[in-house]
Amino acid sequence: MVIAERFTGTSVRRKEDARILTGRGTYVADIELPDMLHATFLRSPVAHARIRSIDASAARHAPGVIAVYTGADLAPLVVAGQVGIAGRFHVPGPSFFAIATDKVRLVGDLVALVVAETRALAEDACELIEVDYHVLPAIATAKQAFDPLAPLIFDDAAGNIAGGPNTVSHGDVEGAFANGDRTLRVNLQQHRHQNVPMETRGGVFSYEPATEELTVWIACQGVHNVRDTLAELTGIPAEAQAR
Repeated sequence: MVIAERFTGTSVRRKEDARILTGRGTYVADIELPDMLHATFLRSPVAHARIRSIDASAARHAPGVIAVYTGADLAPLVVAGQVGIAGRFHVPGPSFFAIATDKVRLVGDLVALVVAETRALAEDACELIEVDYHVLPAIATAKQAFDPLAPLIFDDAAGNIAGGPNTVSHGDVEGAFANGDRTLRVNLQQHRHQNVPMETRGGVFSYEPATEELTVWIACQGVHNVRDTLAELTGIPAEAQAR
């Protein structure tokens, strides 16, 4: 952090533009390995629901399909935890698996994983998986999340707030407001927003059993966070991962 402070207030020249603009950039889709398989995820069409059942039998027998995994299939193979930024910064909250086991909690939540010889075959097989959902009330706004009577997204959580807010005061705050010429009370609401990257999330993973090393090519903003998360969830030491 101290080293990065030298960039504050300065114009930082981009280093990647030349190779990207001249077609010499490398993206995840450009990585081709011998005997490489492709994975596609079946995602939830609803924001909040219990999974009554998943029938993946047709997908398992589809052309080119190597394997189909549901959350229940993968649960014994990985460690439950908090995925992504919440896990890395130890935000209080319940543990869960990357692929839903009992409930889906957002539109696009992962429900099943199909591994096939090509991406197209994996996508076709995903459409053959049948999921029986029991739809539950969704929490779509911060105001709904703050409601103590709202249905819980995680049944074992105390509420729908991940953490905070934490307030840090400096000086005589109450005195400053009391002696101010004018006091305003404003309610600010931030709309939803997201980055629009040139390359969406994706990764290529190559595991070498002989050396127990995992090589990863991945599109992300924090390679060290990805490395540490993979180490926690798979048991592969961080020092045995490359790229």
